[in-house]
Amino acid sequence: MYDIIIKNGTVIDGTGKPMYKADVGIQEDKIKEIGNLQNEGADTIISAQGQYVCPGFVDVNNHSDTYWRIFLDPDLESLIYQGITTIIGGNCGSSLAPLVNQETIQSIQKWANIEDINLNWLKMGEFLSEIEKRKISVNFATLVGHSTLRRGLIGDQTRGLNYREVRMMDKMLKNAMKEGALGLSTGLVYSHAKLAKEEEIIELAKTVKKYDAVYVTHERGEKQDLQEAVE
Repeated sequence: MYDIIIKNGTVIDGTGKPMYKADVGIQEDKIKEIGNLQNEGADTIISAQGQYVCPGFVDVNNHSDTYWRIFLDPDLESLIYQGITTIIGGNCGSSLAPLVNQETIQSIQKWANIEDINLNWLKMGEFLSEIEKRKISVNFATLVGHSTLRRGLIGDQTRGLNYREVRMMDKMLKNAMKEGALGLSTGLVYSHAKLAKEEEIIELAKTVKKYDAVYVTHERGEKQDLQEAVE
């Protein structure tokens, strides 16, 4: 006896093998069986005839955090309707934590009206605790924004960093990783980070590697200098 059986769907299980017709049996919120369950009972039976049954999609380049939608619209119905069950924030060099001070949130003013924003966090752990309280409808994880770290240290200046500043950034990144961040994102194509030296990125990337984490980037150029930027 299952809690839920999804019957007669076409299963795409994410392993890479071809789609196939099958039933899915769910018990205590976990998939217990995939196969022919025509003779099994369940409290709830869902017909998936003519439909696809898939794992939830992961949106790895989501901006519901910097657009403040996770707070203004925590149901995030537009994502649910697309089958997205996990989103990754902190992309393109901009994250909502960690913050050197509350003024650092000005880095998202091109996406959200910061005049209406109140913060009760600075550290990554504090931010993730706040997200849990909000009970948004999807799973949420975040990268640490390189530009967020930079702006916290030097404000709106666009320049290279000295050794002491890089070390401070690295310390903030390490603490954020310990508190649950997935990794680091850079937006090197954008004005605030375009002058970041390779040595600065390498130093932070070493910390990312130490925690077996993820590094994602917007390269420095997207047109005639694309090849050089990738190299």
